[in-house]
Amino acid sequence: MKLRDLLAPAVAGLIFASPAVAQPTAEGEFFVLNALGERGWRVVCDLAQADGDQHQRRERGRGILHADEIALRDVVSGECQYEVPENGMLQLTMDLHRTEFQCPFGAMSDGYCQIQLAPGSRGRFMLRQNGEPSGALWAEYRE
Repeated sequence: MKLRDLLAPAVAGLIFASPAVAQPTAEGEFFVLNALGERGWRVVCDLAQADGDQHQRRERGRGILHADEIALRDVVSGECQYEVPENGMLQLTMDLHRTEFQCPFGAMSDGYCQIQLAPGSRGRFMLRQNGEPSGALWAEYRE
Protein backbone atom coordinates (compact mmCIF):
# COMPACT_ATOMS: atom_id res chain seq x y z
CA MET A 1 0.00 0.00 0.00
CA LYS A 2 1.37 3.41 -0.97
CA LEU A 3 1.64 6.41 1.36
CA ARG A 4 -0.75 8.48 -0.77
CA ASP A 5 -3.41 5.75 -0.39
CA LEU A 6 -3.11 6.06 3.40
CA LEU A 7 -3.14 9.87 3.43
CA ALA A 8 -5.96 10.44 0.91
CA PRO A 9 -8.83 9.62 3.32
CA ALA A 10 -7.26 11.74 6.09
CA VAL A 11 -6.79 14.75 3.80
CA ALA A 12 -10.35 14.40 2.46
CA GLY A 13 -11.65 14.31 6.04
CA LEU A 14 -9.79 17.51 6.89
CA ILE A 15 -11.10 19.31 3.81
CA PHE A 16 -14.74 18.40 4.48
CA ALA A 17 -14.46 19.22 8.20
CA SER A 18 -12.96 22.63 7.47
CA PRO A 19 -15.16 25.65 8.29
CA ALA A 20 -14.20 27.18 4.95
CA VAL A 21 -16.20 24.56 3.09
CA ALA A 22 -18.94 23.99 5.65
CA GLN A 23 -22.42 24.70 4.39
CA PRO A 24 -24.34 27.49 6.17
CA THR A 25 -27.39 26.49 8.15
CA ALA A 26 -30.82 27.76 7.18
CA GLU A 27 -31.66 29.65 10.39
CA GLY A 28 -33.60 32.84 11.03
CA GLU A 29 -32.26 35.86 12.82
CA PHE A 30 -30.36 35.64 16.10
CA PHE A 31 -32.05 38.16 18.39
CA VAL A 32 -29.92 39.63 21.19
CA LEU A 33 -31.15 42.39 23.51
CA ASN A 34 -28.91 43.60 26.33
CA ALA A 35 -30.40 45.51 29.24
CA LEU A 36 -28.40 47.55 31.74
CA GLY A 37 -30.16 49.51 34.41
CA GLU A 38 -30.71 50.64 37.95
CA ARG A 39 -33.23 49.32 40.43
CA GLY A 40 -36.22 47.16 39.41
CA TRP A 41 -36.52 47.57 35.64
CA ARG A 42 -38.44 44.96 33.64
CA VAL A 43 -38.23 43.75 30.01
CA VAL A 44 -40.59 41.15 28.48
CA CYS A 45 -40.22 39.99 24.87
CA ASP A 46 -42.74 37.84 22.96
CA LEU A 47 -40.76 36.33 20.08
CA ALA A 48 -41.88 34.26 17.07
CA GLN A 49 -39.57 31.78 15.39
CA ALA A 50 -39.58 30.71 11.74
CA ASP A 51 -41.05 27.31 12.62
CA GLY A 52 -44.07 28.98 14.28
CA ASP A 53 -42.97 28.50 17.89
CA GLN A 54 -43.74 31.39 20.25
CA HIS A 55 -41.44 32.22 23.18
CA GLN A 56 -41.67 34.72 25.99
CA ARG A 57 -38.44 35.92 27.60
CA ARG A 58 -38.45 38.01 30.81
CA GLU A 59 -35.68 39.82 32.63
CA ARG A 60 -35.76 42.02 35.75
CA GLY A 61 -33.22 44.39 37.20
CA ARG A 62 -32.04 43.50 40.67
CA GLY A 63 -30.08 45.73 43.00
CA ILE A 64 -28.53 49.10 42.34
CA LEU A 65 -27.03 48.21 38.93
CA HIS A 66 -27.90 45.06 36.98
CA ALA A 67 -27.21 43.81 33.44
CA ASP A 68 -28.92 40.94 31.64
CA GLU A 69 -29.56 39.58 28.15
CA ILE A 70 -32.46 38.17 26.19
CA ALA A 71 -31.31 35.97 23.31
CA LEU A 72 -33.05 33.53 20.97
CA ARG A 73 -32.18 31.95 17.61
CA ASP A 74 -34.36 31.80 14.49
CA VAL A 75 -36.50 34.84 15.37
CA VAL A 76 -38.68 36.32 12.60
CA SER A 77 -40.72 38.88 14.56
CA GLY A 78 -41.62 39.98 18.04
CA GLU A 79 -42.62 42.66 20.48
CA CYS A 80 -40.87 43.76 23.66
CA GLN A 81 -42.25 45.79 26.56
CA TYR A 82 -40.21 47.60 29.19
CA GLU A 83 -40.76 49.38 32.50
CA VAL A 84 -38.30 51.70 34.20
CA PRO A 85 -38.86 52.55 37.88
CA GLU A 86 -39.24 56.20 38.93
CA ASN A 87 -35.89 56.12 40.71
CA GLY A 88 -34.02 54.09 38.07
CA MET A 89 -32.77 54.05 34.51
CA LEU A 90 -32.55 51.51 31.69
CA GLN A 91 -30.36 51.25 28.61
CA LEU A 92 -31.37 48.77 25.88
CA THR A 93 -28.93 47.62 23.20
CA MET A 94 -29.72 45.34 20.24
CA ASP A 95 -26.85 43.70 18.36
CA LEU A 96 -27.77 43.99 14.67
CA HIS A 97 -24.41 42.93 13.18
CA ARG A 98 -25.61 39.71 11.61
CA THR A 99 -29.34 40.29 11.39
CA GLU A 100 -31.84 41.87 9.06
CA PHE A 101 -33.80 43.53 11.88
CA GLN A 102 -34.59 47.22 11.70
CA CYS A 103 -33.45 49.39 14.60
CA PRO A 104 -36.65 50.29 16.48
CA PHE A 105 -34.89 53.07 18.43
CA GLY A 106 -33.57 55.02 15.45
CA ALA A 107 -30.06 55.51 16.87
CA MET A 108 -27.61 53.00 15.43
CA SER A 109 -23.83 52.94 15.69
CA ASP A 110 -21.37 50.27 14.54
CA GLY A 111 -24.09 47.62 14.21
CA TYR A 112 -25.65 48.32 17.61
CA CYS A 113 -29.08 49.85 18.13
CA GLN A 114 -29.32 51.61 21.48
CA ILE A 115 -31.59 53.79 23.62
CA GLN A 116 -31.36 55.30 27.10
CA LEU A 117 -34.79 55.25 28.75
CA ALA A 118 -35.95 57.86 31.24
CA PRO A 119 -36.90 57.10 34.85
CA GLY A 120 -40.59 56.19 35.16
CA SER A 121 -41.04 55.39 31.46
CA ARG A 122 -42.95 52.40 30.09
CA GLY A 123 -43.28 51.35 26.49
CA ARG A 124 -42.94 48.74 23.80
CA PHE A 125 -41.20 48.20 20.49
CA MET A 126 -41.72 45.85 17.57
CA LEU A 127 -39.13 43.68 15.82
CA ARG A 128 -39.32 43.84 12.06
CA GLN A 129 -36.93 42.73 9.37
CA ASN A 130 -35.54 45.08 6.71
CA GLY A 131 -37.89 45.40 3.78
CA GLU A 132 -41.03 45.15 5.91
CA PRO A 133 -43.13 48.29 6.30
CA SER A 134 -41.74 50.07 9.35
CA GLY A 135 -45.08 51.42 10.62
CA ALA A 136 -44.99 52.01 14.34
CA LEU A 137 -41.72 50.38 15.30
CA TRP A 138 -41.38 52.41 18.46
CA ALA A 139 -43.88 53.54 21.05
CA GLU A 140 -43.35 55.00 24.50
CA TYR A 141 -45.93 55.83 27.12
CA ARG A 142 -46.10 56.90 30.76
CA GLU A 143 -48.61 56.19 33.47
